[in-house]
Amino acid sequence: MILLSNGCSWTYGSGLDEGIREESVYSALIARTLNRKLVNLSKGCGSNQRILRTTFEWISKQNKSIWDNTLAIIQWTDESRYEYYVPNLKKDYTDNWARVKVDVVLSPNELDYIDKATERANFRLETFTHQEAAYHMLTYSSAMAYIFKSYGIKYYFWSHIFNFNYFNRKVNDFMQKNQSWIKVLGEYDRIGNHDPHPSVTGHKEIAEQILNFVK
Repeated sequence: MILLSNGCSWTYGSGLDEGIREESVYSALIARTLNRKLVNLSKGCGSNQRILRTTFEWISKQNKSIWDNTLAIIQWTDESRYEYYVPNLKKDYTDNWARVKVDVVLSPNELDYIDKATERANFRLETFTHQEAAYHMLTYSSAMAYIFKSYGIKYYFWSHIFNFNYFNRKVNDFMQKNQSWIKVLGEYDRIGNHDPHPSVTGHKEIAEQILNFVK
């Protein structure tokens, strides 16, 4: 029995002490409660593009017995983030994808000109709007829902960063009627003003809210 988890730094557990991070993130708490083995694919600065890609890659490498015994909980993040492929002579597949958000580019293959890569990324993001975000989210979440349904995997979506209020009504109605969304309220404990990630207590609060739906 597997709990498949993916997301950004919130699901990875950024800000928590490294010695307790893996056991303290909300997905680990859920996995222990449900007596499932946790597979956590999340990374800090991860984009929805990355979340879709890595989830599909993991699923496609498994077999039917794994699919039938997997529960997926996916945390979607800020829609403006993205990733891009950087060829690597070392053929290290895990290092070939640059993770991007405003003012940040994480790309091991571009360390010699990371400032230029960051400038290019910021220029691209200057024109990004809520209208684009709505349709990006529709694209990624619809593709993910279709993948899970095709493989017979039960799943739930949630997000800490966006709400449906700025989506147009058609997008809003489609996503909520055709996809398995959990509303996780934002009133949970954070690490601090300079680090808004969930604290250990915050992860417990998120886990409790999600378990109310999963159970």
